Amino acid sequence: MAVNIHYSGDGEENPSYIMEKERLLSFKDWPFREDCVCTPENLSAAGFYHCPTNTEPDLVKCFVCQKELDSWDPEDDPLKEHVSHSKDCPFIKLAKREAEMKLEELLKLVLERNLAILRKDLNGLLCDVESTIEDTDNRMKRKSRK
Repeated sequence: MAVNIHYSGDGEENPSYIMEKERLLSFKDWPFREDCVCTPENLSAAGFYHCPTNTEPDLVKCFVCQKELDSWDPEDDPLKEHVSHSKDCPFIKLAKREAEMKLEELLKLVLERNLAILRKDLNGLLCDVESTIEDTDNRMKRKSRK
């Protein structure tokens, strides 16, 4: 399939990470390059892109399920690690390389990716609301005791 998507911005929400070659470009500072299994090529083929932080320089994230993994060793197999940590990932379940995918399958992965991002955002908002409710409830209880 010859689909060309390019995004000029940086960051995790880069929609072009749906394409393996774009994920591969994110690994410019990856520590493991040769004589190992955990290469940028294998990581990007397994659905990951590199999103390092100051504390996690080897942090990667799946472009679909948003699963984050770090603490990689040179002998770690990216596909096996993805399966073991996120067996329900739609990318893993599809079990196809990008070149083997039909357009419909690729679009379904985009949808699943967007749903995973929404779920993550909504869960964060829900935690914030629950925390606010708990704080308010505690303040009201303290005031009623006075």
